[in-house]
Amino acid sequence: MRELPKKITPCPIKEAVFELRFDSTLPDDAIFGIVFEQFKADYSNTANQLPVLQLPAQIRNQDPNLKFSPHYIMQNEYFTMQIGPKVMSLANINEYQGWNVFQKKILDTFSRFEQLNIFGNVNRIALRYINVFSEMDIFEASDVKVMLGSDMLDCNNINLSTQIERNSITSTFKVISGAQAQIGTEMINGSIIDIDSSISDFEMKDFSSHLESIHDEEKRIFYKIIGDVHIQSLNPEY
Repeated sequence: MRELPKKITPCPIKEAVFELRFDSTLPDDAIFGIVFEQFKADYSNTANQLPVLQLPAQIRNQDPNLKFSPHYIMQNEYFTMQIGPKVMSLANINEYQGWNVFQKKILDTFSRFEQLNIFGNVNRIALRYINVFSEMDIFEASDVKVMLGSDMLDCNNINLSTQIERNSITSTFKVISGAQAQIGTEMINGSIIDIDSSISDFEMKDFSSHLESIHDEEKRIFYKIIGDVHIQSLNPEY
């Protein structure tokens, strides 16, 4: 595989999220209290309820779309943690800290969860990166082209979504031009590359290696989309 940059400047990553879905032998109502006690010092000893808790428990339990919804959120300067009866997510907020820092935070969080004996089984782990290129048409700059017959579409409002599987990793990615979206508190106009990669049904002892594999696959897809020519305009560091 060709060598990929360690970083590009300016960094286009506006949101990086790790998600873990699990089954637990504990009652749903007990999980958050146990997690909060373990992590409260990391997140200013505060937590907020999320809107899903306004729904009756019967509706939350019966709706498959809500099965993996988090119920509470904790936040510090660089990270947010969201907790539900069957899900935990960790998001890098504000400026992206880099994979070394984010990976260390994920591994530490996972290790501390294991110590709580919450996991009966881990069903899925995933990484999602949302990359934003302000005031740019990604389809003009990248190696992704959309064809209608023999004609290449030059429309500046394209929303392409697809899913691929490689080495047991399922990746869903979207490439969007002409986007207007709010990322955190920032309203952007331009293009978005949104990649969500996951592995399901694995042994917990293999967590670290699977996490690294998912990140490598995300990175491979991202730079495949960008293409060799456009990479050179992004100040790559190898």
